[in-house]
Amino acid sequence: MTRITIITAGSRGDVQPYIALGRGLLRAGHAVTVLATANFESLVTEAGLGFRSMGRSIEERVNTDEWRAVLESGNFIKVLGKMQSEMKVASQEQAKLLPALIEGSELLIMGMAGIGLSSLPEKYRIPVVHAHLFPFSPTRAFPAPLVTRLPFGAVLNPLSFHITRQLFWQSNKASDVALRRAMGMSGGAPFWGPFRHIAQSGAPTLHGYSAHVLPRPSDWDATHHVTGYWFLDEPNGWQPPADLAAFLDAGAPPVYIGFGSMGSRTPEQLANIAIEALARTGQRGILSSGWGGLKAENLPDTVHQIGSVPHSWLFPRARAPVARGRGQVSRPKSSRSWPTNRFGGTAWPAWASRLRPSRASA
Repeated sequence: MTRITIITAGSRGDVQPYIALGRGLLRAGHAVTVLATANFESLVTEAGLGFRSMGRSIEERVNTDEWRAVLESGNFIKVLGKMQSEMKVASQEQAKLLPALIEGSELLIMGMAGIGLSSLPEKYRIPVVHAHLFPFSPTRAFPAPLVTRLPFGAVLNPLSFHITRQLFWQSNKASDVALRRAMGMSGGAPFWGPFRHIAQSGAPTLHGYSAHVLPRPSDWDATHHVTGYWFLDEPNGWQPPADLAAFLDAGAPPVYIGFGSMGSRTPEQLANIAIEALARTGQRGILSSGWGGLKAENLPDTVHQIGSVPHSWLFPRARAPVARGRGQVSRPKSSRSWPTNRFGGTAWPAWASRLRPSRASA
């Protein structure tokens, strides 16, 4: 049995796949603890995993008018810049907590949440498995997920990954600097990030998406594994809220509309656009509030509003999901196929471009 710590952060769509991965490791006989923000404690513990809190949730931090304006701009550079300023504020506190939180760990699993924490395994000599929900390693086969298509693709595709990595690293570098200082490490954080060291270390990298959606590149070495999606079943005995169950039973399957962690300065206006679209097409609908606080006053009887509900339970009961085109959300676990509408935003055009009708049920 190996004592494994998984470090993750973000919205539920970011965190839930890592909980599913932890469940698989638990079934394989390992002891698994998840480090995440406090709002995910119940989701983690209901899955039978250990939990340690990394503090206040990202949703709390971004649910301000200032953050919503940045997120609504769709400008990924602005988002990373704002993230960097937030990291500088939070990194000192987090740096004091993290060494104690990983105490006793024999293996760390880290994805995007671990980019600014590369000094942890370096300091404590703990093996690492890198785990991502989208491709993060350079390849000639396709561009980085921030990009849909490039001219001279086989030549420029690897460059797009190097640029993407630097965008993430430079916005998270402050966390690594603070952590090194808190742990008394000599030397500064590597200017270009830990990526060369990761490649030379031979540490495994897991990619939690389907090779049917995006085939494994032939130029990746043997340390890279495309595993398929990491799905988390709803807890045993999970029941939907009574009002949601009643709405579903009252008529035809509704269209699900949710914007996930995409923010909006005008959530009421966005909700009204969705309601109008449903009315024009004669559809019943479910609005998921998400980080943007999607809401509307005086909802018609044909529209119901929800908070957080497992997609694996809800989507098979929907006529069609209209959702942000992220990797794990792009293919919820179900044997049923349905028409899927995706809006990728600046950060996720790659997934939206892969989900054409011929591929959507792969």
